[in-house]
Amino acid sequence: MKKILYITWDSDRTNYLESLFFPIFQGVQKKSDYRFTVFQFSWAKGSELSRLSNLGEDLGIKYIHHPISREKGRMRGSLHALWQGRRLIKRMIDNEGYQVIMPRATMPAILVNSLSSFLKKRNIKIVFEADGFPIQERIDFSGLNPDSLQARFLLKQEKRMLLLANAVLTRSKKAIDIHVDRIGEAQRPKFYAAANGRNPDFFKFSKEKRSEIRKSLGLSESEVCWIYVGSLGPAYGEEDLMSLFDLAQKRFGNLHLLVLPNDLDYAKENLRTEFSDRVHILNVPFKEIPSYLSAADIGLNFRKNAASLSGLFPIKLGEYLLCGLPILGSLNMGDAESILGDQSFVLNLDLDSVEDWEGRLERLPSLLQEDRLAIRGFALEHFSLDSSVNTYLEALNSL
Repeated sequence: MKKILYITWDSDRTNYLESLFFPIFQGVQKKSDYRFTVFQFSWAKGSELSRLSNLGEDLGIKYIHHPISREKGRMRGSLHALWQGRRLIKRMIDNEGYQVIMPRATMPAILVNSLSSFLKKRNIKIVFEADGFPIQERIDFSGLNPDSLQARFLLKQEKRMLLLANAVLTRSKKAIDIHVDRIGEAQRPKFYAAANGRNPDFFKFSKEKRSEIRKSLGLSESEVCWIYVGSLGPAYGEEDLMSLFDLAQKRFGNLHLLVLPNDLDYAKENLRTEFSDRVHILNVPFKEIPSYLSAADIGLNFRKNAASLSGLFPIKLGEYLLCGLPILGSLNMGDAESILGDQSFVLNLDLDSVEDWEGRLERLPSLLQEDRLAIRGFALEHFSLDSSVNTYLEALNSL
């Protein structure tokens, strides 16, 4: 048995462990003798921690939580958690015999960088879960000054981890090219692009659930329902999204918009529309999302153009497509354009060309004629969980 310690750093409102990484880790464990322990730093509490621990146990994944205090300030709490976590991880490696350590993104990378001599002495292999360009994303959308000491420090730590790692997992081939340009072509063989694969047995269309959900929302079968799942904020083009809905409602009528946000309060406060009676904003458990996708007719996905998007691939795209939904939105993330750009079931709308949208909306009715089974068939080729599992296995077996 080969033991892997996966380290991640989160807020109190994340669901990617249950929706993405737990299923991938379970798939890897089923196909190999690798066994995962997830060590999560976060400021989540109570029932959320019990839920994740129980979910991990059900999947054969050990879950350990380490608290990040927010009471004495963000920086002080983070530094204290890093200092404590460093000691705990050294102890866990010595006591539990982990052979692979897998940090995800920036803060875990900093922690593992500080342990490089310790890990080298014990021949511990490192797999870096690069997971996009989080530092560049803070520069693009959160006001981080690229010339500041903080930005330079974080980018230096990221580069050090890229060089130190025995294998690096990204979410796009574009990300690999960018990283290799930065650290040297000789490093390319250790990079692996892993799709955000979803479980096709979970994400699938249900005619029964479609009828049930639409009835609960007061939608007739003749009405068209758009759906948006996931995070919101200025980076996600929420104002343009709502303007598009208003424009399409005026042009075609008969539309409804279903929003399943990560932050319900934010969505209710910030999504503005002329047709509020036709917008449904709901908080639903993750296990019910496929039912709501079945109830919809078109899936929405938008992101503002920015340098950091080269490293991303929206999880929601695979979910939409596996449930047979055509896509309305932007393809400016990761490899989305190369994979989906020429597909008839995708209507690509650039947030930098809003003035062209009204003319492009003439294609909208044709999306409703697309075959849901054919869309799902395409998704099974590109976004299945099995594809992600195999890429993780390829990276781990290269160590």
